Amino acid sequence: MANENVDLSDYPLNKIETWIRNYQKQRKTEDPFYLKLLTRREELSRGDLVIQKSVEHLTSAAKAGSYTTYGDLAKASGVSWSKARYSMNNAGGHLDQLLDYCHAQDLPLLTAICVNQESLLTGELQDDALKGFIKGVERLGVSVEQNEWIDFLKEEQQRCFEWGRGQ
Repeated sequence: MANENVDLSDYPLNKIETWIRNYQKQRKTEDPFYLKLLTRREELSRGDLVIQKSVEHLTSAAKAGSYTTYGDLAKASGVSWSKARYSMNNAGGHLDQLLDYCHAQDLPLLTAICVNQESLLTGELQDDALKGFIKGVERLGVSVEQNEWIDFLKEEQQRCFEWGRGQ
């Protein structure tokens, strides 16, 4: 797409988001400019949740071979769950941005190991959380049949833990 020399500092968030979606639709998420777009989106939309702190937290959980909670993910950025929940779960929110980042960095999809408090031991995702995870994954170009959602999640969780053991 030959945009690597474009200065993104003058572009508003909505333009950055459009570029990101176009790169995803065209399956060009390995392009270095895509990562530059993700970084700029975080700068512009940065609330209290910080991608790098979340990645560090999820990496620690993966290394330990354990699941983590959305609340603990928020705490990694110094934010209470009550304040973070709206910016974390909505479309284009923090979890979606983490998926984008992991995919662009060729990491396992680390959000797969982030679950509700009730599922901390099992790693299960409840209906809406599972739908949100799969929707984010499909936005990245991975097609998953509905009857395979749980198997895909479990495989990705194992991929996270295997990756974590190698870190």
